[in-house]
Amino acid sequence: MKTNDRPLTDLMKAVDNGAAQLPDFQRGWVWDDGRIKALILSVIHNFPVGAAM
Repeated sequence: MKTNDRPLTDLMKAVDNGAAQLPDFQRGWVWDDGRIKALILSVIHNFPVGAAM
């Protein structure tokens, strides 16, 4: 299996400037702000977070 080793900051910049688009999801947003913040902190600190889609 090959992974995409682009930095997350590059992906976020591509989304911000319109070069990449996020897909529509089939269900509504279920995470509260605290869980979202905890995930972002985990990514920033290079903790394993599993697969992200």
